Amino acid sequence: MSSPRNCGSARWVTVAPWWTYFVRDEGAAEETFRATSPARRFRLAMNAYSYAFLPMLLGVAFLAAGVKKSLGHLGEHLHTGPALAGGVALFLAGDVAFRTAMRLSPPAFRAAAVPVALGAAPLGTHVAAVAELVALVVILVAMPAAEARACRGVPAGDGLSVTGRAHAAEPHMQRSRAPFKGAPRP
Repeated sequence: MSSPRNCGSARWVTVAPWWTYFVRDEGAAEETFRATSPARRFRLAMNAYSYAFLPMLLGVAFLAAGVKKSLGHLGEHLHTGPALAGGVALFLAGDVAFRTAMRLSPPAFRAAAVPVALGAAPLGTHVAAVAELVALVVILVAMPAAEARACRGVPAGDGLSVTGRAHAAEPHMQRSRAPFKGAPRP
């Protein structure tokens, strides 16, 4: 049951979290960080790049352990517990925390995907490892696709950061155009 096709689902479940992290808002975190006042940057950096990254890193570790344990047993029931689904859910929860701290595009789709990912665990324990892997890939591809579709009407080149577009009702979140403190604004 460890055919190249089935192993492909294991490869995709390891690539998909990377894709969900970097899709759409590639430079928005940097823009948000620059737009934040120097007095608030340390707190923002600690919340986003330290506290929010911990569950993401643990999720990657759990996911890697789950993939390692399942690769030779794709057609069998998993005995490793919810390592695959738990890893993806933990990663997504950390991504939600990161996006919330950085005030990036609304993380509702990612937050909704957390319990859905956890719901894939019984597929691995009762059906087969490959079923859980495929379900997780579908979740990790469908979630950012639905998010992108919901945000499709947001203009891309309007001079605001992604953060500014996502939170247009909050003027204090719009990007500062001053390159450094005290510089004149255009």
